[in-house]
Amino acid sequence: MSALGHFACAALLLATSAKAAEPTFAQRIDAAMHLYRKLDYEDALAQLDRAKLEAQTPSEDILVSLLRGVALAALGRDQESADAFLTALALNPDATVPLDLAPRVQQRLEELRGEVKAERARAGGASFAPPQPAWLPSPPPAMNGEAAPQRTWLRPAAWASFAASSLFIAGGAVAFARVAHDANQLVPSSGAPSTLSAPGAQRVRDEGALAQTLGTVSFCAAGATALAGAIALRASWGPGSAGIAVAGRWP
Repeated sequence: MSALGHFACAALLLATSAKAAEPTFAQRIDAAMHLYRKLDYEDALAQLDRAKLEAQTPSEDILVSLLRGVALAALGRDQESADAFLTALALNPDATVPLDLAPRVQQRLEELRGEVKAERARAGGASFAPPQPAWLPSPPPAMNGEAAPQRTWLRPAAWASFAASSLFIAGGAVAFARVAHDANQLVPSSGAPSTLSAPGAQRVRDEGALAQTLGTVSFCAAGATALAGAIALRASWGPGSAGIAVAGRWP
């Protein structure tokens, strides 16, 4: 198999493994609820933002929006919380949250439910138009020592860059292993003379040069994608942030 073939096989295997390791929608929801119960509201919100991208049915959209409303309320971001609740209630006015809520949050949810039902009644049962897009991360501005706004939507891109960097490193390693193999064919390490014919030796030299080029390009690409991932991950924490999630308090 040529160096290019080795590289393609390695890339395919690593890409398949990375895809298999991606959490499912249900796993992200479970993680978000676990983090919420631990009072880690920022990380719970980040999990919900990722889950929203993977939601495939209206019921999944409703669940994500309700849970986002709860997490945002816990962080004191009341307007965003109301927007998230309205997004869910517009799809199903009778939707409920699978969590024990603080009385203040439960009361606000019921008030919004009443508003949505009243709006539907005035419109003759037509669907209420929710605020769009309510689910997108929209942290409040940092001021007076408050936490800097985070761009959590950048984090999946950062991890994708790190995964791509791993693929390039694997490809480079395979390519240079082929270079070493071809060099041993031309000049055996045992000291014995090469058994290759002149055309065969030329073919091995050509393949070795190609493998060396592919290996060099792969390692350069690995460095570039790793740097891009690091920049995206750093940017996801927002300006002036040290990368530490700020947990809210129970409302």
